[in-house]
Amino acid sequence: INKALEIAQKGRSNYEINLCHLELCVLHLLQKNFENLGSCLNELLAYFSKEGFHLEELRARIYLAIMNLFVHDSEDSEQTFIDLVKTSFNERDKPTVLRIGYEVLGLLEEHNKSDVCSVEFAEFTIELRNIETSLIPIRKTIRRHSETVQFSTPKIMIRAFGKCQVKIGDHSVALSDWKTQLVRDLFFFILQHSDGVTKEEIGEAFWPDSTIEALRVRFKNSIYRLRHALGSDSISFIDDYYRFNRTLEYYCDTEDFTQELAIAEKSVDVDSKIHHYIQALSQYRGPYLPKVDYEWVIIQREQYHRTYIASAMKLTDLLMSAGQYQMVIQYINRVIEEDSCFEEAYRIGMKAFSALGDRASLARLFDKCCAALKNEFGLEPATETAMLYKDLMQ
Repeated sequence: INKALEIAQKGRSNYEINLCHLELCVLHLLQKNFENLGSCLNELLAYFSKEGFHLEELRARIYLAIMNLFVHDSEDSEQTFIDLVKTSFNERDKPTVLRIGYEVLGLLEEHNKSDVCSVEFAEFTIELRNIETSLIPIRKTIRRHSETVQFSTPKIMIRAFGKCQVKIGDHSVALSDWKTQLVRDLFFFILQHSDGVTKEEIGEAFWPDSTIEALRVRFKNSIYRLRHALGSDSISFIDDYYRFNRTLEYYCDTEDFTQELAIAEKSVDVDSKIHHYIQALSQYRGPYLPKVDYEWVIIQREQYHRTYIASAMKLTDLLMSAGQYQMVIQYINRVIEEDSCFEEAYRIGMKAFSALGDRASLARLFDKCCAALKNEFGLEPATETAMLYKDLMQ
């Protein structure tokens, strides 16, 4: 802001200078640095009003009213704020009021806890909080696809493909934070069940042979440690069900994988289908929760694995039709890494090499198929595979 102010002062633009001062006032307001803030906002209010800058005038009025909530902490100050919000809730100004309110939501929620807070004021903050919640899936979608719009890193980063990792900001949640590996696994169990799980279902998954009293103690301690590691608002308890709080700002590779595949399946445009399949497959960096051997993990791991291979094969079909043979080979190699005996992948790969006129690579791929089947099952390639190789090499 100070750098922008220097530039504005060199350009001698009164509007830009006062706009920079307004941004500095917002910063001081958020820091609850109220010294001289009132006089500065009143000066800005007079300038913007005189010059006819309506939105900037409205911003200055609202910031001044919010400051007075804390400086005076009275019912009159709150009523002044409520009246200002009400008169500004018209078609032209409502978006600005909501944006400003969202910008200082932390301050408004702090006032919410005061003795003078009214029902009307509380309802306004609830509306702002609902807006924040509704923006989370939008930000997640844009973050996945936008190369130009830069968003801050999600509050929680969750990876389950290839490794079990949770990060809060820049901090990786270590085993010492979880206290035990079981607590970490409990988190992924709750995360996996988006509809929620009961205490009894958790007990059956982790302590099936425990007595009622032992289950109670273990469950209580584990939930406490889980919330302590990730934050008290990370796990909600509603109507007897424990759930991961998906209103938080978070990223999860398994969810992005599933969502991108769903978009790919629904897309009609071929380029769009290819794009979303590529986006989905980029999330899969290895087996789901490796080295975790609970039955619920093994079942889900196999399901993700099958979905990955099936989706990669659908992508290679699209890429073959589009003549993108090098990309076909790239994804076929990934499939073969996951399942070295999947003959259909070898057949698609041989067709791609043939289309590129690369007979040497075609032959090596067929030999690789023969070796894999021989080593794993003691078998020769299927007749379909052998005949395709013969036809392509002629």
